[in-house]
Amino acid sequence: MAFYALLLTPIVFIAGVAVLVLSVNTRLAHLDRHLGDLFLDDTPRAAELTHHTLRRSRLLRRALLSFYVAVTILAAGGVGGAVLFEYQDIAAALVIVFTAAAVAATCYGMVKLVREVLIGGEIYERHLSRAAAEPLPPPQAAADAPRKGPELVFPTKA
Repeated sequence: MAFYALLLTPIVFIAGVAVLVLSVNTRLAHLDRHLGDLFLDDTPRAAELTHHTLRRSRLLRRALLSFYVAVTILAAGGVGGAVLFEYQDIAAALVIVFTAAAVAATCYGMVKLVREVLIGGEIYERHLSRAAAEPLPPPQAAADAPRKGPELVFPTKA
């Protein structure tokens, strides 16, 4: 009975890592949209935020890659355990080793996520404290200011 439970371990872990993949993908998409907005702004503050956002994006991409590696290792361990089912000792060892490697990859990704969250919090606190020290522009002036950025040209039908 314990052998069958051991063979199911990678399947249980895959579901958890898949949730991490989805959440990191969402965070990365949000940062990409934020980065696109920052590229349209040519102020020194936007340049600094762009630098920090790229740094956070790099951490998220590394975390995402490690989660993909973990899912791949778990899938390989599950398939390997099923293929070697007749040789229970070898199959059990294979599943244990692959699951341990996947847990290590997941832990590495979690460390990257924690770093990204801490960096993001520090960056926003720093910029909010600077913004509080500077006077705000009138609301109408900010709304009327043209946005700078590349001009998009769409082809027309001839």
